[in-house]
Amino acid sequence: MSAIINVMNQQWPNYGGAKGVFRLWRHILESGHRTSIWDHVPRAFSYNPRLHKPPTHFRTYREDNDHGRALPVAAVAHLRNNLQGLTPYRNRDMAIAMLAVLIDTGRRPNEVVSLHRGCLQRDRHGDWILVYDNHKAGRLNRRLAIQQETAEAITNWLDSRINGPVAESQWLFPSPQPTRTDTCASYGLLYGALRRLIHDVPTMEGPIKDLHGVPVDFSFDEVRPHDFRHSYAQRHVDNGTAPDELRDLLDHEDVRTTMGYYQVNDTRKRAAANLLAPLTYDRNGDKIGLSPGRRGLASIAVPYGGCTEPSNVKAGGNACPIRFQCSGCTFYRPDPSYLPDIERHLVELKTNAAQARRLNAPPYAIANFDGQVDDFKQIVDRMRTDLALLPEPDRQAITEAATILRTSRLIARPGQHLPLTVKDRS
Repeated sequence: MSAIINVMNQQWPNYGGAKGVFRLWRHILESGHRTSIWDHVPRAFSYNPRLHKPPTHFRTYREDNDHGRALPVAAVAHLRNNLQGLTPYRNRDMAIAMLAVLIDTGRRPNEVVSLHRGCLQRDRHGDWILVYDNHKAGRLNRRLAIQQETAEAITNWLDSRINGPVAESQWLFPSPQPTRTDTCASYGLLYGALRRLIHDVPTMEGPIKDLHGVPVDFSFDEVRPHDFRHSYAQRHVDNGTAPDELRDLLDHEDVRTTMGYYQVNDTRKRAAANLLAPLTYDRNGDKIGLSPGRRGLASIAVPYGGCTEPSNVKAGGNACPIRFQCSGCTFYRPDPSYLPDIERHLVELKTNAAQARRLNAPPYAIANFDGQVDDFKQIVDRMRTDLALLPEPDRQAITEAATILRTSRLIARPGQHLPLTVKDRS
């Protein structure tokens, strides 16, 4: 594959001219692997976008103040809830099922249109799952949990296609052309169904207001099928899904690819930091607060809170003088955005303490675990108590701000944890 790509790069040295050729070559590869024509060709003979790139084609990242292509949660829900409002036309039932899968699962468009008829299954718990093929990476029979509404849309479509030329097709969404029912639907059919849905759904008020204070209708004009993949990723990130878990949900090989699917707006991040700055605690669970400016200048994010130790701040969080035992440090500054990380660490510490006792470890080793558990538990209890005493609107605002800051840290350090020992970088 690399030899073929190198020849293509020499033949078409400019990315603008090579773009169409590369697209055609990838289509040939996908078609060959999807059919029985290439049964003798190893599955490893496939296009890897991380290794095989047209010349001058470098991955670009959006600016910090760009929202990315993820749609707001309310906009996605608006489209999903109005699927039945699609005007009647020849392929309406198939379009509803196709769009339901696209919106709910965030799969790539070619993965949606190429679903097999038996793709809807149940797991051992009786919950619905979708079996699909990741053509881009050459991984087949991937399994993904889906919602009940999506399963019902697929079932309704299967029931409606009992009669007709598409009844016996192996594809869930066969080509609507009578002479081509042995092939799956095209991207154009999916895109057309999405444009028709956007045209038919009722208008939705957006977050922006005009000069008279009247909300401006949200515009769906620029929405594309692939945007729902970004929306799927953003929804899970906002719910606190860890990067490695999100990587599995999106079926990526590298977590760095996953992190490119969402961005935290810089303005939202600053506003969240300003809101949480007064809710900063010390290692004893006492609320000390930090001004927003001081917090950004004199602290650095570490796994379970902020650190104000000067040498560690100067080294970007990689020069902790006590080997990252935050609960015993007077420079430790946690806030509510770290609560899930602290609680997860508490579980690990309790497990380690139990194992130390089982192995008859020395008393000082067990005492170290017990001391950290007590200190972290004191911080968690104080944070939980203070949050519970707040009015509901304030508590909701703090929860949202904590999610934003936690997401920004995941983007900055996807799946990366600080080392237990400081390495010599000389």
